Amino acid sequence: MLQNSKNWSRRDRVEYSELNKLTQKKTRQDVRKINSRMTKPIIEETNSAKKANKFLLQGSKSIIAIQREDGTITNSNTETSNLATNFYRSLYESRIEVAPCEHQA
Repeated sequence: MLQNSKNWSRRDRVEYSELNKLTQKKTRQDVRKINSRMTKPIIEETNSAKKANKFLLQGSKSIIAIQREDGTITNSNTETSNLATNFYRSLYESRIEVAPCEHQA
C-alpha cells in the first residue's frame, strides 16, 4: 500500500489517514501509561509533581556527558546537572567590588 502513494484511490487515502490517526492515538496512550507508571512512585514518595516532571525530562534535550574539573568524564544525568549548576553559579557570582556611584546635581 505504501509503495505507490500517487496512485491511491480516495478510499485508500482515507484508510491510510485513519490508520495514522489510530496509531498516533495508541502511541500517546502508551506513552501516558508509561509516564504515569514511572512518576507514580516519585509523587507518592516526595509529594511533588515538579520532581516527577523533572524525572520525566531526564534524557531528553540534555547534555549526554560532561568533563569534570579533574578531567574525567561523567555520563550521569544528576552529576551533569550538578556540575552545570555549579559552573554557572560560580560564573555569575559577583567577585568584583564596585564603588558606589556619586550623583551630581
